[in-house]
Amino acid sequence: MLAYHHYSGASEQRIRDGTRRIEEAGSPSELKRQVVQRPTSLARLPRTLAIALEIAANDGAERRLFELELAELEARWREEEELAAIVDGELTLVPMLEMIRRKVLAVAS
Repeated sequence: MLAYHHYSGASEQRIRDGTRRIEEAGSPSELKRQVVQRPTSLARLPRTLAIALEIAANDGAERRLFELELAELEARWREEEELAAIVDGELTLVPMLEMIRRKVLAVAS
């Protein structure tokens, strides 16, 4: 509804005013809560407040998308770490490491 209502977009100043309204409310979710408490329809909201509400609604959706993307990146990172550990184990010369370990222990004692 909000996107349809603002199909023509908004001026840079109106967007700045909308983001200022969000900041004044304290957070996007707080602005949404305040708007829901108003006894008016979305179509009758002042344009700047409607723009602020649209920005606040998009903030939540974008945040969820970023969280999904982050979870995907973290899973990929874990897979890459597992592969690196396997490759390291296969490429490392175990007898040479054992020899170095013995030398280090001999020097330490």
